[in-house]
Amino acid sequence: MQLALSRVTYTHPAAQDPILNNVTIAFPQGWTGLLGDNGCGKSTLARLACGLIVPDSGTVSNGLFAVYCPQEADEAPHALADFALDFGREARSLRKRLSLTDDMPWRWDELSFGERKKLQIACSLWQRPDVLAVDEPTNHLDMESIAWLETYLINYKGAVFIVSHDRYFLDRVVTKVVEIDRGHVRTFMGNYSAYAEKKAMIRDAEYKAWLNQ
Repeated sequence: MQLALSRVTYTHPAAQDPILNNVTIAFPQGWTGLLGDNGCGKSTLARLACGLIVPDSGTVSNGLFAVYCPQEADEAPHALADFALDFGREARSLRKRLSLTDDMPWRWDELSFGERKKLQIACSLWQRPDVLAVDEPTNHLDMESIAWLETYLINYKGAVFIVSHDRYFLDRVVTKVVEIDRGHVRTFMGNYSAYAEKKAMIRDAEYKAWLNQ
């Protein structure tokens, strides 16, 4: 099972140039980190992969159940009410592990950003999607919740990718890194430290080539 994007191009409605240009990439089972400068298209790629927006051209494989957990903590999950009404073992376990009380889903507007982020994550995991995209999941979380999330996600069975600036979290979770640069993607195998080492080698080789020219 894997999610595949083939020759995908996408331009934001208010922009002239595409933010992603002719991107072909596959997300197999396991964890992939999405890296790149702010505004490079990380969240756009995540939303495309989950079917929340449609590419200008190219295709995104369908037939897989995908869930996107947004970066913004003010965006209530679509499955919030269903999660609140479920008192099965999985829902109760998620609420316990993330210190969520049964009444929190009904008090969304009163919750702190940290409590909202926990609910977003709980609702996403509770749905058990084939494809899970999480955008800055450690924002607003306490250390205990981050540690639990690391363990849970490492053992998650599915194609999962994460947008994050938390290098320590990425180092412990991801096994592949996709870098987005000027609309194009490049894949690196390994965790964040392996990616950083390879990037340093590439920059050094490019600098030496520039000096020779």
